Amino acid sequence: MGYDDDRNLVNLIRKKPSCVVLFDEVEKANVDVLNVLLQILEDGKLTNSNGSVASFQETLIVLTSNIGSDIMNNRGNIGFRMEAGFKKSDVIAEVKRYFRPELINRLDEVVVFNHLRENDIYRILDMQLDELKKIMGKRGISFKVSDDVRKKIVDKCEYFHYGARPVRREIEGEIEDVIVDRIIKRELEKGESLLI
Repeated sequence: MGYDDDRNLVNLIRKKPSCVVLFDEVEKANVDVLNVLLQILEDGKLTNSNGSVASFQETLIVLTSNIGSDIMNNRGNIGFRMEAGFKKSDVIAEVKRYFRPELINRLDEVVVFNHLRENDIYRILDMQLDELKKIMGKRGISFKVSDDVRKKIVDKCEYFHYGARPVRREIEGEIEDVIVDRIIKRELEKGESLLI
């Protein structure tokens, strides 16, 4: 972001120091970003080009990464509960090979998560459908989704490789588009219910 922009990291943290800062897929970050991150983790503060200082003492910093996912994909599931044929230490070793020691040494913890499973995707799907139902409910429209359509969405997601992101796209294609199409064709009016 621009150095003179109110939305730069220093200004945002100065306004709201008790927050979460997420560095998603940090392995793809430019080395300059990693250097800034190292400065934040080491000093607990960051200064912008105008001399403004932001304290990160109350800030939770989370880094996500896909490093080690190839090990996980080749050997099975991993996570908080260890399963046969895989060691969490193998993924941690891969992380240590990728990032500089001075960055690794400033992290409080490295957490390895399990792959998503089918029941996880159903739960995510249901949560996102509940959000859509609230939005449509404000417009006076209700809908229900059959188990067959829910299964079709989950089956198309390829969640083992892509995680939960495809769920949102499938909801748009299989549910939102159907609702919008019915509204446009005046086949669905306020106060009516739809079974998809």
